Amino acid sequence: MEILTALRDAICDHQTWLHRGFLHQDVCVDNILIDKNHDKGKPGRLGILIGLDTAICLAQMDAPRPRDSRTGTRAYQSANVLNSYTEPSECRPHSHLDDLESFFYTLCWICFSYSGVGKKIPGTPRTLLYWDDKNPRLAYAAKKLFFADPVPVDKYFFLPHTLKLQTSPPSLAEVLLTADEDYRKVLKMVDDAIKEISGVVEVPTTLSTTPTKSAPSPVAEEGPS
Repeated sequence: MEILTALRDAICDHQTWLHRGFLHQDVCVDNILIDKNHDKGKPGRLGILIGLDTAICLAQMDAPRPRDSRTGTRAYQSANVLNSYTEPSECRPHSHLDDLESFFYTLCWICFSYSGVGKKIPGTPRTLLYWDDKNPRLAYAAKKLFFADPVPVDKYFFLPHTLKLQTSPPSLAEVLLTADEDYRKVLKMVDDAIKEISGVVEVPTTLSTTPTKSAPSPVAEEGPS
């Protein structure tokens, strides 16, 4: 659960920087720190997003950029960014959606590399080796294949973004219009996972106003004695 909480905090950091007018562009394992001095009884700040040396001001995003100006650590680059190396006309500008996808790859990298807390798997799993290929075309193909796997990952995390990419690339301004909603959806997924792992079940906020005899009235949960 510590990993999910740290990841959530880093996503919130990313959103804060976006609101300030900066896009990180290099989300990866090495750029997310876990504060071991964090008070676990308090929310936030367990995870800290660093590595802003590659961040770009949103006001400069539409300016002409060199072909080799793409940033990000290869294994965590989004499919859109990888595809832009060979098919730039088919790809939208690097946006927060690409970085949110990088957060997903970060979580995958941790899950694939460890069998448990502090239990590093020897070597590097084959899937991660393909993601980290120096050839962007091969790395792109590996990630496309990952999402084509029977495991329905794309039906949950990336469905809205997958649908967006099936149409002509939108402008950065159009993509940013839904930024807050994109962050809300991703953060909710992380929150749901944290609650499931910790065993926390919230009492429904909406209760029936016409209880029947067969349906007992809800009883408030007792606090710790």
